[in-house]
Amino acid sequence: MRSSLAPSPLLVCLCSQLLSSTLSAAPPGADAGEPVRNAPPAAPGEYPVNFSAGRVEVDMRLSELELADDVVVVVDRYRLTANHLKLSRSDRGIVVDGDGRVAFCPCDEPPVSIGFSSATVAPPTDLLIEDPTLRVGGVPVLWLPYLWLRAPDRVGLLPPRVAYSTEDGWLAGIGVHLPFGSGESFVDLEAAGYFKGGVDARLRLATPANRLRLRFDYLEESMVALDARGVAHVPDLSSAAYRVDVVRGQRALAATPILLEAAQRYDRARAELGRHHGLAYYGVGASMTAARGGALSELGAVGPVLSLGAGEALGSIGDVALGLGLSTLETSQQGAVSLLEQRATARLHARPGPLAAELELGERAGLTSTALERNRFLALGAGFELGLPLRRRFGGADPLVHTVTPLLSTGGELVLATDDVVFAQAAEPSVGQLSAGLRTALGRWGDRSALQLAARGGWARDEASSERLLAAEVRGHSEYFAASAEVVTDAERLEGWVAASRVRLGPERSHHLTVYAEGQRELDPGLARAMSGDVLTNEPRLAWYDAPGLSSGGELMLRWSRSLSSALASDFDVDQSELLGVRGSLAYRHPCGCLATVAWAGHRLARQGVDAWLTVDLIP
Repeated sequence: MRSSLAPSPLLVCLCSQLLSSTLSAAPPGADAGEPVRNAPPAAPGEYPVNFSAGRVEVDMRLSELELADDVVVVVDRYRLTANHLKLSRSDRGIVVDGDGRVAFCPCDEPPVSIGFSSATVAPPTDLLIEDPTLRVGGVPVLWLPYLWLRAPDRVGLLPPRVAYSTEDGWLAGIGVHLPFGSGESFVDLEAAGYFKGGVDARLRLATPANRLRLRFDYLEESMVALDARGVAHVPDLSSAAYRVDVVRGQRALAATPILLEAAQRYDRARAELGRHHGLAYYGVGASMTAARGGALSELGAVGPVLSLGAGEALGSIGDVALGLGLSTLETSQQGAVSLLEQRATARLHARPGPLAAELELGERAGLTSTALERNRFLALGAGFELGLPLRRRFGGADPLVHTVTPLLSTGGELVLATDDVVFAQAAEPSVGQLSAGLRTALGRWGDRSALQLAARGGWARDEASSERLLAAEVRGHSEYFAASAEVVTDAERLEGWVAASRVRLGPERSHHLTVYAEGQRELDPGLARAMSGDVLTNEPRLAWYDAPGLSSGGELMLRWSRSLSSALASDFDVDQSELLGVRGSLAYRHPCGCLATVAWAGHRLARQGVDAWLTVDLIP
């Protein structure tokens, strides 16, 4: 039977069920186009097909539909439009014949669409297109004989990658997407070639609990970069955790356009398999530390690690913790070095009357052994703070709370080294401090805004010197402002200092400016840490930064609309009057979510010219 008539709601529902009843797929998503009125909901396992047209011709025997006059067909997130289309069933899915366009959103005028002469929609949301023509704003820009779009949980090709840099030239390649498990896990493999002669291969692995990025780059010299982190749990048995951040090879510090990745001093890796048994923990693993950018064969200090620990809360008055670590590290300078470390801490707090008192006790010991010598050390420390918190509330249900706390603190660490040199802690001196100051905080819980200030002055000394120091700290957060700053300086000349600061002006999700400054100059790092309250670090008292100097920078972010934003950022070495890096980006996301694109360009120290890349995602 064949008929021609204007569609009624009942006929449209019958036709929709006719085409979708035999297509099993994943649970259907939300309709992206014009919904069919009075259409019954799709049953589990059915694939929803919605359409509208000015004229419908139905062939019930062949299960075919011919649609004409302003045709719109919606299958999951695909929206097909044309003046005339023919729909039929096949073993692969729904076959759509006719000159039309397909978009990935419900927009009447989508920014990007694909013209076709025939298309097959196959569960789950695969789309096979004949004679696809990519159109941007309605203008054709690219034609292919065939195009196969796949769902993220199906095997498929990744979009081609094209990049250009002044230093490396053109690069082009493609990749494959390999999902596994429940669909949330996948492996992406990409391979690209430099036109100058070289390769750039990348692997990305993602699961709900693991992330891994591996890159191999060769252009006259090689580079390997690995960034991996994750955790795995075996119920009632153990857990495994790992963290790797390494960039190795002759080309390591020159291949990346990202300043932070090239500026890091060390490669680090650690993996441990451990288990909690009551209050105790024990684990075994391995660690590696090496200077960034070394040869692939140079692993720095690497070896096995054994960890033991225990901890217990002391009711409402504090807690205690014990730890023991044993490692054997293979180093190029000293050969095999065995290191035994033991640590213990106790934290106690009390409220005698209107006062608030905190006491911290710490102890650490170590033993290192090489083929030529054995070194030992022992350190005992304590810190005490006494304050008088004064609080006042302003307002009713969500009051503004102001707290002022005058405080007195003292602390120190006595280092008893039985040898002149201790592994990784060269002749660390004893240190102590005595200071007085004021801490104040103003905030309101409901709008999540607060401002905290702390300042104190006093004396810090070690075995070689004694200095009067000043320390200040600022923390603040609100919708339109955020700041964090910490500085320690000598009280007499104000010439030696160490500081770190970051300020945001403007709302985080709109126009805002972020600036930072950090550095150090002519101040003993041990005394600076003591005055800042970091006496019992349980670690060597290293400088805040690896070299004297001052660096600064910032980022200006402009949100032009809900869909369009841009950013411009730079980093600057103030002491050397040298630009370390500059970068800018422009990001666009269509309001209906059918298109997302980011353009980035930048230049950094040690790379010639400008690096730039562009990403386009049609199904973000």
